[in-house]
This record gives sequence, C-alpha cells and structure tokens, in this order.
Amino acid sequence: MRKLKVKACAMAAGILWAFMMFFLGLGALFFDWGSILVSVLGSIYIGYSTSAAGIAVGVVWGFIDGFVCGAVFAWIYNYIGNRQ
Repeated sequence: MRKLKVKACAMAAGILWAFMMFFLGLGALFFDWGSILVSVLGSIYIGYSTSAAGIAVGVVWGFIDGFVCGAVFAWIYNYIGNRQ
C-alpha cells in the first residue's frame, strides 16, 4: 500500500476547503446563492459571513480546518496501511 505524504495531503485539503469557502461566500454575496449555508458555517467559523471581510475570514478558517483534517486523514491512512 502506498503512503500518502502528510504535508501534501494537508496542503491540498486546506487549499480546496479555502476555495470552497471563497466561492460559496462570493455566491452568497452577489447572487444570494447558498446564503443559508454561509450562515450555518458562520456559526462554526467565527466571523464568516456574506461580506468581503467575512469571506476573507472564512477563507482563513477554511484553510486551517482543511489543513488539519487533511493531515489527520493522511496520518490515519498511513497508520492503517502499515498495520496490514
């Protein structure tokens, strides 16, 4: 079984989640698309809202959350793969 590179997986997940937060925030800001989801995520990520500053805060939160989750996923994947 191939091992995942923890840093690479963490960076990829962080960037992907940050882009998702950015485009979701833009969609809610300009087209009112996903505004309910933005408000729900705003209750999890403090400061995330449908404003330019809120979107920037959400991107930072998204990157941090995605980075940590990606690193944990890769570590668990590698740990389980080595046990077999």
